[in-house]
Amino acid sequence: MEPVNALFIGLIAVATGGAAWWLHRSRLAALRRELREAQDSRLDLAATAAVLHRRLAEADHALSVLPTLDDALPVGDVAQRRAALERALAAAAPAQSGWEDTHPLTIPGFMPTRPAELDDLPPR
Repeated sequence: MEPVNALFIGLIAVATGGAAWWLHRSRLAALRRELREAQDSRLDLAATAAVLHRRLAEADHALSVLPTLDDALPVGDVAQRRAALERALAAAAPAQSGWEDTHPLTIPGFMPTRPAELDDLPPR
């Protein structure tokens, strides 16, 4: 083998190895960056969850201290409101009906819908 060919092959091998090493190091650096960002994101989420948990506990405590509507209103007023609500709901309830409501409405002068007889169809 000529020394020029061996030198040329050596240069190609060094360049290829250098390029592979550089790509490998850049991939490692990108993975380290992504890992650092994921870790920071996880820690941020944990801190946000802790703050939300504390705020929910404070809201739960504040709501447990408040008097209920039944406690704030006089006894007769609560009964009257409940009775009025029940009357309104009973009036708005749909009427019980049978299966006749599922049939189409027949208008006088029109025949109700029914399947056509196959023998009476015109030829195509």
